[in-house]
Parts: sequence; C-alpha cells; structure tokens
Amino acid sequence: MSRVWSFVDFSHDPFQLAPSIQHHVPVDWLWHIDRPCQQGKVSPEKLHSSLLLKMPPKEGREALEAVAALTPPCEIKLTQVFVSPVRRLLPEEVHCIGVQIAAPGLTALRSAWLVKVGVPQESWAVHVPYGLDSDLHISLAYIHSTYADAATELIKSIVGAGFIGRTMVVAEVVVEEGSGNKTRIPLKGGR
Repeated sequence: MSRVWSFVDFSHDPFQLAPSIQHHVPVDWLWHIDRPCQQGKVSPEKLHSSLLLKMPPKEGREALEAVAALTPPCEIKLTQVFVSPVRRLLPEEVHCIGVQIAAPGLTALRSAWLVKVGVPQESWAVHVPYGLDSDLHISLAYIHSTYADAATELIKSIVGAGFIGRTMVVAEVVVEEGSGNKTRIPLKGGR
C-alpha cells in the first residue's frame, strides 16, 4: 500500500522562517538524515505541517474532500518556537527546532475526517500521532541533542516580539500519495 498523507504547504515560507531562524543554526549542530533536509535543515520547498498520516488511499482523500467542502478557510497563528526531542528517530538522540501553530479550524477538520472515515477512537493516534487536540507545527531543523540547550538560548536571542503572533489564512490542504502525486483540496465552507 502506498503512503498517503495530508499537510498544509508552507513551501512559499509566508512567515520567513528560513531566514528568521534556520540560517542561524550552526552547521556542526545539525543531524544529517536521508529525508527532505539539506544538511539537517528542512529545505524551504519542503516546509509543511502534517495534518493526517497513513490515510487510506482513495477513501481517505475523498473523505478529506468532503470535510474540506464544509470547512471555511482557517486562520492560523504562530504561538512559539520550540526545541524538543524527536522520539520517532530513536535510538539516536535528536532534537527538532520548530514552530508551533495554533490552528483550531484545522484541528476540527482532522477530527471531522476521523469521524467521516470511521476510524475507531483507539486508532486515532495512527493518523494524528502528536495528539488530536495538539497544535500543528513546522519542523525547521534537526540537531544533535547535545546542542539542545544552546539551541534554546539561540532561539531566545533571535525570535523577536513581532515573530510570535503572526497570522495567516490557510485556504487549502494537500494530499500526497506515495507516488508523489499531490492533490490540493480547497477549504470551501462558508463560501
């Protein structure tokens, strides 16, 4: 079965995350992995926030289209920059530098999708591993855990008061199939 997942596309970097944060992370801190990263930094054209993972191919996309048709475009807000452990990459000790996003409309869309597809509640974590009520996030860089404290101090020094609280409206989500096919699904509710 091919991998199908959905996300919010930030490849146009509307918040200027790469120049604001990524460019300040020293190269020797970076953890290298074979993923959409350039030397441990998520490349700007790959910036995204995962919405739903491991979606059933046809049924999952169709259910998301149905739910999106009832969901109006959603305002999102940057709430904090974080440095936190990445548990899914164990056994190596790796931390992620990222940005947390409050997105109640997209959180509601995730919940509606789970109900529409008929996913039993005990299986919701398969599709939303960070927690159903969790905010979204954008991963910017992966670093060796030995630099986590220094990264936290770095973030404090570069994130100005004007960065947190920035908002934008999300008008679509994207579904990507294992083949790389991407389908943009507009949020149409209220139109």
